[in-house]
Amino acid sequence: MGAPAAAATLEEAIACGAKMIIEVGLAGGLQGFLKPADIIVVTEAVRDEGTSYHYLPPGVKVESSQRLRETLIECLNG
Repeated sequence: MGAPAAAATLEEAIACGAKMIIEVGLAGGLQGFLKPADIIVVTEAVRDEGTSYHYLPPGVKVESSQRLRETLIECLNG
């Protein structure tokens, strides 16, 4: 889909009244301890696609919501 298309979709969702957006995606991992089907809860993002710099300056760290992370981890641990 790409970052520009994702940003356009998010802009439209926000314009329609979305207050919270959760992204679920698939990715590969290079760490040897990861196994197929492992779930990783992201704490922060590395911005290198170019689109996000239209929304935040380069020096701003992008972190996920601590409350949401904790809730998600609690739900995943059952």
